[in-house]
Amino acid sequence: MLTSAVLTILSLFSVHVLADVTWPDCTVSSLNWTYNSLGQNPCEVAAFLQSICYGGEFHIPALPQGRAYNGPAYGDNTLCKCSTIVYSLLSACDACQGDPWFNWKDFSGNCTAGQPASSFPVPVPAGIRVPQWALIDITVEGTWDSTQSYAVGDLPEVLPGALINGTSTSTSSVIPSSTATTSTSSSISSSEPTDTATSSSPSPSSSAGSSSNVGAIRGGVAGGLVAVSAAALILFFF
Repeated sequence: MLTSAVLTILSLFSVHVLADVTWPDCTVSSLNWTYNSLGQNPCEVAAFLQSICYGGEFHIPALPQGRAYNGPAYGDNTLCKCSTIVYSLLSACDACQGDPWFNWKDFSGNCTAGQPASSFPVPVPAGIRVPQWALIDITVEGTWDSTQSYAVGDLPEVLPGALINGTSTSTSSVIPSSTATTSTSSSISSSEPTDTATSSSPSPSSSAGSSSNVGAIRGGVAGGLVAVSAAALILFFF
């Protein structure tokens, strides 16, 4: 009964759940080109990439209108979160829900130097393919560019087990042609292992966000679990 109630609540917010990873639906059909050949939206791919640094757990909520996913918080600036690849995927996740996104400077305010652009610190996890457009060096323009990303496209994709270092990967890591299939999606979080929407202004990790007229999405594991559990108990008892 309780499990059923939790799943019902999550479905109301258009959030997918797979193991310990959750992610929102894309609602802007004109950005379907951001999906990979497995039918995974950019939110799902970003969530799974970041989950590697959190023991396989990561959660991203659906965005309220006019909001955007914040960059890493101070003290939570893992190389997974500070990757330009994750930034591009999260920006596309913002866009495909009809919302704006932070520029790279604001998003990466709490990141430390050292990780090259267009790289990721660990191999791509099983079941995920990283689209080619996510490998664009966004530090040149300073922000994710949907037009440029569309021109680059999905292929070749970076396959599971590949280590992305700059724009190069091993020959076994790319898929030369697309065979679109449907797979089970998962969600992504932009800051903590579990993100929940709040009405607060951008945190220090994206303090310049106010100039972009976007709000921040931030939260913690405890807050996310308490919110879901409370709502589930209401359904259970009433």
